[in-house]
Amino acid sequence: MRRHTGVCVGVSVLISAVAFGQSAAVENGGPLSGPPPLNAPFTADARTTMLQRLKDGTRIERTMTARYYRDAAGRVRIEQAMSSANTRITVFPGPAEPVGYFLEPSSRRARIVGRSIEDVAVGGGKTFAVPIGPVDFINFVRSPQPFDQRDGPPVADTLSDEALGTRQISGVETIGRRVTMVVPVGVVGNDTPIEIVDERWESPELKLLIYSRFSDSRNGDVEYLLTNIRRLEPPAALFEVPADYRLWRVVSTSDPSIRLIPPQNSLAQAR
Repeated sequence: MRRHTGVCVGVSVLISAVAFGQSAAVENGGPLSGPPPLNAPFTADARTTMLQRLKDGTRIERTMTARYYRDAAGRVRIEQAMSSANTRITVFPGPAEPVGYFLEPSSRRARIVGRSIEDVAVGGGKTFAVPIGPVDFINFVRSPQPFDQRDGPPVADTLSDEALGTRQISGVETIGRRVTMVVPVGVVGNDTPIEIVDERWESPELKLLIYSRFSDSRNGDVEYLLTNIRRLEPPAALFEVPADYRLWRVVSTSDPSIRLIPPQNSLAQAR
């Protein structure tokens, strides 16, 4: 078996940062965010829907569906449905390792990929991502410090952080919070105030985000939901690279495993 041993020199990452407030509470995200929890196996379906509204009244809606697997050791498998009807499969057989493998069934290759960049593409944490191709993802990022004045005046003049209590979602006990931020006129060239609202419901036991809705009048709305949650140990084979796959390292930015695209750049691709 021939192995490619070149080192990945980087991936082009273009991110649209959305200034946003966060409380001191620790946030849970998708299955790749944070330290892998032990003894918290599950499988679930994830659905991310992004709705953009253009000034001419046009509505652009994109949806990502995925299947998540995590075992008691913290190993993770993610199967993301692509717009081309293909499925993007990544596995992370080493819970504490910073890399995993992007599986390509057609070529029987396993590309080495970074856990952190895959976490961004999975979404659900501090990012929301919707795929528009095998390696292209529209990506929103929530900036954690709207009141940081080291680089200028605060972004927001009004911010509320509201505890929403507990709620059963998809059969799981969750804790909710809603943060609302108002960006005053003129801060980012806006002629009217901008309201940004983020509502999140997390499972402390599974250490997962179960439901969220993020609304920003500049870029639209993003909704994320886990369903069909089963708290059972998945088959061990799901977290392994098949024996007949070749290991393949990305050796240049012209051959990326993931490319993140800001929301404003995605509009041209939708037309």
